[in-house]
Amino acid sequence: VIHELLDQVGLLQRKKSRIHELSEGEKQRISIIRAVINSPSIILADEPTSALDDFSCNKVISLLKNLSKENNAILIIVTHDQRLKDKFNQQMGLDVN
Repeated sequence: VIHELLDQVGLLQRKKSRIHELSEGEKQRISIIRAVINSPSIILADEPTSALDDFSCNKVISLLKNLSKENNAILIIVTHDQRLKDKFNQQMGLDVN
């Protein structure tokens, strides 16, 4: 399972790396894998794509969406990342003044 998840986020080649050897974006992707590895019923993701390039962003969102669907889990994402705007039908916006 771990190899499949690492491959899905583009980190299979880094599987033996220590955390201090990873970039911020790689650390963020590892955190996402840690969050979903045990098939939780609720996935809470706070800015899951903020440090990611467009390619990695798409991979991570696909992974989160697929895993939540496969596990019949609730996926809640909190973000300012406009790249995610068109990827989800159900959204709630907050305007803080």
